[in-house]
Amino acid sequence: MRTWRALVRFLRPYRKRFGLSLLLGVIGSLLDGMTFLMLIPFLRAVFGNAELVQRAGPAVSSADRLLDGLLGPLLEGASKERAFAVVVALILISVIFKNACVYLSRLGGLSVQEYVMRDMRTAMYAHLQGMRLDYFQRTRGGQLLTRMLADTEMVKSMLGDWIAELIRSSATALVYVAILVQISWRLTGLALIMVPVLVFALRPLLKRLRGRARHLLDDRGEMTSLMQETISGVRLVKAYGAEPYERTRFAEAATRYARGVVK
Repeated sequence: MRTWRALVRFLRPYRKRFGLSLLLGVIGSLLDGMTFLMLIPFLRAVFGNAELVQRAGPAVSSADRLLDGLLGPLLEGASKERAFAVVVALILISVIFKNACVYLSRLGGLSVQEYVMRDMRTAMYAHLQGMRLDYFQRTRGGQLLTRMLADTEMVKSMLGDWIAELIRSSATALVYVAILVQISWRLTGLALIMVPVLVFALRPLLKRLRGRARHLLDDRGEMTSLMQETISGVRLVKAYGAEPYERTRFAEAATRYARGVVK
């Protein structure tokens, strides 16, 4: 929890931009649900149903009542061809606005990510400059470079993409579940029963993937350290003819990293 608080602290200067990005993502999710809902009268028209929106009768669902409230004034007194054209136009407009909201949301999230990474790397570099000399003597330079560059890239995804995608996906799921409940609450409930089962089934896999990610960063840092040592000490390598030995060391480190990625 303390780690999350420390990370979220870097988001505070950009909270308005990040909040606007999330709001646009939620609006895009709502428009996505509206598009899905309007597919009902579209498919009815395609399959030759005379009434695109059912307004009366015992079989009228809550989804039809919602469609009647949204499309009723636009389809009132219209012919079948005109009503179909109106539905198609509304679907196209909804898709265009949804994609625009999603694009602007991701663009805003990307800008927040880059500014947060700038601030984080600047803070890390300033902290590194204040460390004692013995810390640099016992820590390899390649590991420091990996922590400065690769680790912050992972944090960038966590603070930007993961949070934004979680909120967008949650909003989309809620909208779709609400629509499906209006269509058939029994089938929706039956489908939702499987959600906890899938969550518990995936937990061991996710835990294992997190552990492998840490090992991959260590292996990547090892490769960076070997490259830095070889380049900085290239005169010694050449003087002692140690090129084959250094090539073997780097090949072994690269093989460990590749195997870790493939597993």
